[in-house]
Amino acid sequence: MDRYNVCKFPLNIAETPLKATAFVWEKNKNTIELKKTINKNHVFLITSGSGTFVFNNKEFPLQLGDLFFGFKGETYNCINFNNLEYAYLKFEGTRSNDLFERFSITKNNRVFSKLDFLIPFWKESLFNANENNMDLVAESILLHTFSKLKAEKKDEQPLIKEILTITTENLSNPSFNLKVLAKELNYNEKYLSHLFKKHAKVGFIEYLRSLRIKNAVSLFDMGLNSVKNVALLSGFSDPLYFSAVFKKEMGVSPKQYINKE
Repeated sequence: MDRYNVCKFPLNIAETPLKATAFVWEKNKNTIELKKTINKNHVFLITSGSGTFVFNNKEFPLQLGDLFFGFKGETYNCINFNNLEYAYLKFEGTRSNDLFERFSITKNNRVFSKLDFLIPFWKESLFNANENNMDLVAESILLHTFSKLKAEKKDEQPLIKEILTITTENLSNPSFNLKVLAKELNYNEKYLSHLFKKHAKVGFIEYLRSLRIKNAVSLFDMGLNSVKNVALLSGFSDPLYFSAVFKKEMGVSPKQYINKE
């Protein structure tokens, strides 16, 4: 026998609330095909068959064992379904956003596959629950389900590549910033900032500014000598601010750089 206790301590101890408010097993075909508006965040689990779920007019073909999320304010319905049954939990609370960030759950990354091993647990929990413990049962299912998503988390490298691509494409757009990027990717701004710095070893704002100055340098090297035009082509709406940033990065002003060349 082992002589010592096995002790494991969590790295992240949540202090923010998470509340499951409903647990439903959906089998009615008429209800399944109706368009509904989500009033609280949902987590769905396909327990039988297959079908295409439509969230805000975007289609997601799903099958047995797929777990997926719906977000408050979205509309959804199901089309082209066959022997479809699914269960879902409604939940709310400020910890919802923390969990979404932790597992990179967004409108573009809402589906987790091969989780059919959760079905017996969901089913047994639902049918053994009663009015006295339903709240505890629902919350335990929710937290247990989130705990199983760790291994399903998407690789971060494709997201970094997408960030770099979108940033390069918007280099000359003065309105482009981290907030715009986060909105386009449907990710939390703070999460993207942390993720980018972890991989690039530099903050996103600093990276974007440096990239724009490199673009300006290449334009000057190509023969453009209008500071104002180069500033605009490099994503700076204010030529004076551009000149200040350029000098800080390059050690000389734009005019000095042009004359030197």
